[in-house]
Amino acid sequence: MNEFWAQLGIVLLDGGVLMIVLFVLAISIYWLAFDTLSLIPKNKSKNGPSLSELETPDEVRLFEKEHLDFIKSRKTLLQILVTTAPLLGLLGTVTGMLATFQGLNEGNGNTLDLVAAGISEAMITTETGLVIAIPASLLVLLIGSRIQSVETTLLRIVNLYHRNEHAN
Repeated sequence: MNEFWAQLGIVLLDGGVLMIVLFVLAISIYWLAFDTLSLIPKNKSKNGPSLSELETPDEVRLFEKEHLDFIKSRKTLLQILVTTAPLLGLLGTVTGMLATFQGLNEGNGNTLDLVAAGISEAMITTETGLVIAIPASLLVLLIGSRIQSVETTLLRIVNLYHRNEHAN
C-alpha cells in the first residue's frame, strides 16, 4: 500500500503544477455531482421536498422555482467544471511540450532527462484531465436523466389536477 502512495506522489510531481489544480477540480466536481444527486427528490423523500406531497399546479410551480431551478443551475455549473478538466489536461500537454522543446534547445548533457520530463508532464496531465472528465460526464448525464424524470412527474401532477378539475 505504501508503494501505491509513493507512485501516486511521483505521478503528481511529474505532472507539474497543473496536477494540483486538477486535483482540486476533481474534488469539486465529484462533491458537487454527488451532492446534487442527493438533492434530486424521489416520490417518497426522507430529506427535502417529496413529489408525492405536491397536488396543485401552484405547488408544482413553487417546487420548480424553489428547488428544481437550483438543481438545474448546479447541473450547469457541473457541466462547466467537467468541460474544464480535459482543457486543463490539454494545457498541461502544451506546457509539457514547451518544456520538451526547451530541453531540446538547451542541448547540454542531460537533454534526454529534460525531454523525458516534459513528455511525462504532457501525458500525465492529459490523462488526468480525461480520467476526471469521463466518469463525471456520466454523472452529469445521470443528473440530467433524474431531472427529466422529476419534470415528467411534475407534468403528470399538473395534468391529473386539470383532469380532476374538468371532471368536477
